Amino acid sequence: MASLEQSLMDLDFMTNTFLAPTYPTRILMGSMSRTDDDDFFKDLPQMQGNKNEQSQTGEQEQQKKEDQQGYSSYSYSTSSIVDENGRRISSSRRRYEDSTGRLKAVHERDVDGKRLTTIWNRPKKDEEGEHRTICSSGSPEDFEKLWSETSFGKAHQKKLEEGANANQKKPEENLQQPQEKSGSETAP
Repeated sequence: MASLEQSLMDLDFMTNTFLAPTYPTRILMGSMSRTDDDDFFKDLPQMQGNKNEQSQTGEQEQQKKEDQQGYSSYSYSTSSIVDENGRRISSSRRRYEDSTGRLKAVHERDVDGKRLTTIWNRPKKDEEGEHRTICSSGSPEDFEKLWSETSFGKAHQKKLEEGANANQKKPEENLQQPQEKSGSETAP
C-alpha cells in the first residue's frame, strides 16, 4: 500500500512539473504591489481628503467648493516579457487627471532589475508642473541604450519610423491643382 501511495505522489509531482509553464509566472506577475499604488496615490486629492478640516476659514471653504472635482480619470497598464536571453523586461504606466487640471503620470521601465522611472506632475491647470527621471543604476542615457535593444524598444522605434514615413507621404489630393476657368472670359 505504501508503494502505491508513493507512486501516486510521484505521479502528481511529475504532472505538476511537466505541465507547469517554463517561464517564472510568479516573478512576472509580482511586479505589481500594493505599495506601488500607495506611492502613486499618496499626493492626490482623494488621499488628502479630510486633512486639516477643522482649521479652515470661510475663505478656504469657498476655495474648496470651487476646487471640487467634476471628474477624475485613472488608467494603469503593464506589460512584461522574458526575452530570448532570459532577461525580464517590463513597462508600466499610470496616469491620473481630474477637472481641476491635476495631472500625474508615471512610466516605469525595467530591464533585468535596472529601472528607469519618469514622472510628470502638474498640481493645477495653470501651472507648468515638473518632470523627473530617476534611474536605479547608471545614467538615463545608458538605460535608454539598453532599452533600445529590447523588444519593447525595437517596437517603439519601428512605430516612430512608420509615423515619420506616414507624415512624409501626402495624398495627391492635397497638391494644388490648376483651377479651371469658367464663364466667358476673353483673352486680352
